[in-house]
Amino acid sequence: MFVYAPLGLAVQVKDELPQLVQKGRDTVTGPGAMYRSVGMFAAQQARNVAERHAGGVHDLLTSVGLLPPQQDEPGGASDQGDDAAPDPAADDATEVDPVIRDDAAEPPPLGIDDYDVRPAAEIVPLLADLSDEQRAAVRDHETRGRGRRTILGRLDQLEGAE
Repeated sequence: MFVYAPLGLAVQVKDELPQLVQKGRDTVTGPGAMYRSVGMFAAQQARNVAERHAGGVHDLLTSVGLLPPQQDEPGGASDQGDDAAPDPAADDATEVDPVIRDDAAEPPPLGIDDYDVRPAAEIVPLLADLSDEQRAAVRDHETRGRGRRTILGRLDQLEGAE
């Protein structure tokens, strides 16, 4: 038994090894792999949709007063104490940002009255009626400001539709 069993196993493995390799390859690259890929794609799409809607829910809850307004930047001057050292990068951004500078030319109109005080839920339906220049101005304003994902996502959708 200790002599012939290992010899028999070695002979059988030699004969059946190509079939076992093919069976393993079929398992990995067959329909199971496709199902896994489709599942991963679906999960990623669901995550993207959830992240887009999460921003809208936050904006909605902020607009009805259930959440405080979103801070500008984490770790920025608003999060630091009064004795914190000034951030030189923040001063540079103020000097080159045409929206903040007083002597800069007036930025293109956003096309939405009281834009900065409106919640995203009110702004999103109005974006489709804006010109391309106004949408670009809204994108620039939102990117430099609050960065609300619902508004930026809707702008992406409108650009994709054109």
